[in-house]
This record gives sequence, C-alpha cells and structure tokens, in this order.
Amino acid sequence: MVLWLFFILDGISESMELEIMYIVQLVLFLIFAVYFFLILKWTILWLIYPETWLLEMDDKIIKVSVVVAVRNEAINIKNLLEALLLQNYPSESLQIIISNDHSNDETVKEVMDFIAKKGADSFPVFLLNSQDGDQVGKKAALERAIKFSTGELIIVTDADCRMPINWVRSFVHTYVESNAPMITGFVRIEPLNSFFAKLQAFEFLSLSGTGAVSVINRKPLMCNGANLAFTRQAFDKAGGYSYGKNISSGDDTFLMLKIAANDPGRVVFNKCKDGIVSTGASNSLKELFHQRIRWAAKVKFYKEGYIKYTGILIATVNIMLVTTLVLGIAGKLAWELVLFFWFTKAAVDFIFLVNLTFFANQWRLLLLFLPAVLLYPFYAIIGIIPALLNTGYIWKERKLK
Repeated sequence: MVLWLFFILDGISESMELEIMYIVQLVLFLIFAVYFFLILKWTILWLIYPETWLLEMDDKIIKVSVVVAVRNEAINIKNLLEALLLQNYPSESLQIIISNDHSNDETVKEVMDFIAKKGADSFPVFLLNSQDGDQVGKKAALERAIKFSTGELIIVTDADCRMPINWVRSFVHTYVESNAPMITGFVRIEPLNSFFAKLQAFEFLSLSGTGAVSVINRKPLMCNGANLAFTRQAFDKAGGYSYGKNISSGDDTFLMLKIAANDPGRVVFNKCKDGIVSTGASNSLKELFHQRIRWAAKVKFYKEGYIKYTGILIATVNIMLVTTLVLGIAGKLAWELVLFFWFTKAAVDFIFLVNLTFFANQWRLLLLFLPAVLLYPFYAIIGIIPALLNTGYIWKERKLK
C-alpha cells in the first residue's frame, strides 16, 4: 500500500496530492473508528460476562473423557499425566486417553512406564498406540481417541500443557449450568523465563481473549485445542472433523464453527480461573514463525464471512499503522496524525488487555505493553505474507500445507 501511494503521488500536482492525502486520511479515520468500537465492545462484553467461582463439590458428577493427541512428546507427557493425576474429580468418572500419532521418540514408553508406576486401577489412563495402517495427523489421532471414549463430556488438551487441580471440575460445572454442546477455555504461556517468552505470552493473551470474547459475542472467531470441551453427541452431529478435513490444522476452530452452526448461540466460554491451561513458549523464532503460519494458513478456508471481515480489519489496521509511519517519515502525513492513530489503537488495546492480564494472573506483562505496541504491527505483517503465499510450514517434523 505504501509503494502504491508513493507511485500515485509521484509526478502529480500539489493540489491533486492534497486531495489524495485527504481521502487517505478519511479512510484511516474510518478504519480506526471501526476497530476502536469493535475492541471497546469486546471489552464491555468481557466485563459483563460473569466469572465462575468453584466452591464445594456440589456439581452433578458426569463421566468425563480427557483426550490428548501426542507426537514426539516424551519430554512433556509425564508432567501432563502428573497434572491429570491430581485432578479434583472422582477417578471412577474420569477417563484419560492418550492417542499416539506415530511418535518416533520415547513418548509411548513414557506413558506405559507412568501407567505401570501409578497403577491402571487407581489412575484410568488408556494408551491408543498408532498402527502402520492408521492415518497420520492430529485430527486422525483425536478421532481415534474420541471413538474410544465413553464420557458424556470430552475435554481436549495438549501434551505440553499444565492445568490446576479443579480444571476438569470447572468444565463440568460450566456444562451442567449451561448444557452447552461445546465449551471453550483460556490458554496462557508459562513459565515466563525469558524476554522472548514474555513477548509471546503477551500476544497469546490477546489471542485467547479474542477467542473468548468472540464466543461470548456469539460470533466465534477462534478457539484453542489445548483447552476445549464438547459432548460426544455434538461431535458426531458435526460430522467429526469433516469441516476443514483437507487441511492438517484447525481441529479446534473448524469443529467449533460446525457445532456453532448446528446449535447457534449455544457455544459458551469457561470464564473460570481454575479452567485456565498453561503451555510453554516456542523455543526459537523459527518454531514461532512456523506456528503462526500454521494458524494463519487456515483462515482462507473458513466459510464464515464475519471471520474473514474481522481478520481483514485487524490486518488492515496493522498495515495502516506501518503506512502512517512511513508517510510521516516521508513528510506526507503530519506527525500529529501519525501519533494519533498509533495512540488510539494502543489505548483501546490496553483497556482490553489489562482485563485479560488480571484474569490470567499475568498483570506484570503490562510492563511489555509499549515494546509490544511498537513491534506488533511489523510482526503481524511479516506473519501474514507466508500464509498468503501458501509456503507451507514444518510441524512435529512434518512438512505441511
């Protein structure tokens, strides 16, 4: 866009340039106004949506199946199983299913050793080992586990996650209260042991919050398969992972959108601190880059227009911020306007994020707000380009599209 503007402005009369810049400024004001009121609306929806506080164990006890698809997770799986072992929920009503997706490390051995050490009778863990003829990929591994499950409510998480002892209870409570076919949850990054991890955690808060408030708004945009629950009936009614089956990612959001289409307005969010799941940060820029490409690549496959419009709006705002900065440097746009646009976005984002940081108990991340505000527009644009070009990505040692 910046190059296009400079091409148009080059060689035209001063009066024509002023007219074009007037139109550009008008477009900027309109786009930023739409974004401002959207984020303000999300903030209000988040604030008025009641938070759940678990008290005594007075909820109805139902059979729950916790499902985890794993591939090369030997370093993480034991810690996950320990967290699940500590769940404050009757063991006779809890089923843990670990579905192996053709791991080539010690994942299977770690699971089997854990079961042998803890005892299958006291801790109901089932290992579904992949066979040579089984389909590869996370969706296939999850489907095998879901077919095997016996729970009324299925909760999905990832091997690199940790959860509080009342995690299962929080989802059961929300399900009993709402009778919802699907419940989405909040995910945060921990531990925050480096500046790189803290920056990722800050972005992750925004993504988790956006997904949560979009569900509250009854126009779900995204969710995270690391913290998600649904009924077996809703899964079967949705045709499993039939929506988006031709792409490797999207086991979470595509399923949510299908269930939301089958039962409009009935997908709910688990706004309970006991329902927050923690996951680790990416270890390198390359790993982070491939993860973001994986997330962005599925957007073009969505059928829901409002998702595309929202995505275009957010991407456009980031592009516009960079555009205003370049125009300011070139002397084509007053610095007062450049600062106004940057400050407007920063102000409304801060109001939204400050509530999320306190919910996730990560309010210290607000100290990173200024560098995040300055860096994110450039980072967002860089992440969009490979997804649009369909360059593919590497995930779990597999080259995917």
